Amino acid sequence: MPVYPRKPKKLYVPYIFSKEEIEKIFFAADSLKAENRLFTSAVFSIPVILRLLYSTGMRIGEALALNNKDVDMPNGVIYIRHPKNKMERQLPIIDSLHCVLRQYLENRGKLPLQCVGLPDNPLFISLNGSRIDNGAVFRWFLRILQICGIPYMPGKGPRIHDLRHTFAVHALEWASRDGADLYNTLPVISVALGHKCVTDTEHYVRITRQVYPDLTAMTSAISEHIFPTISIPRQ
Repeated sequence: MPVYPRKPKKLYVPYIFSKEEIEKIFFAADSLKAENRLFTSAVFSIPVILRLLYSTGMRIGEALALNNKDVDMPNGVIYIRHPKNKMERQLPIIDSLHCVLRQYLENRGKLPLQCVGLPDNPLFISLNGSRIDNGAVFRWFLRILQICGIPYMPGKGPRIHDLRHTFAVHALEWASRDGADLYNTLPVISVALGHKCVTDTEHYVRITRQVYPDLTAMTSAISEHIFPTISIPRQ
């Protein structure tokens, strides 16, 4: 029987934004202005979209596919339906994201558009009420990187998808600083990202330890109490 070919290894190294860079990105997004008053502009939704990607780790395609019914504001839950790999899931809305979403919905409701709040209508819209596409978000993201002084190289990034990678690495860092073992946190991060198996998420541990080398010593010290070193007497 022929050997089944293995899935090729991913050669792309994601760009992990620092916390300072994330703050700059949000500030730059909040200061964006539409040019020529185009009603097809997506600038109205860009600040909340970027915060959503960083706060939940969802894919940009999943975010732009959200409809109003997929966001349960009273219960603080976002439903990801029909995702890329069929891993439907529920994501929590943290307090800061809840505040941003509430402000977005309130301002969106003031637009001179009819039926904008219907359950099956898109959550993120341009000023004319149409659903936003990936290209529009990418163009604004490039402008934000330029404002923030973050170099961009075509084909290498940083990409908007790197906000998803940054979410995973920062979540692992926060969990480790709270005393949790990185590998114990992996299943939770894996479910949030919509990965089919934990091994798809495992490479984030390596990235986390590269970006935050002090965590290696920290987690090792914690592990020593769980699995202490013992000496076996010689016979």
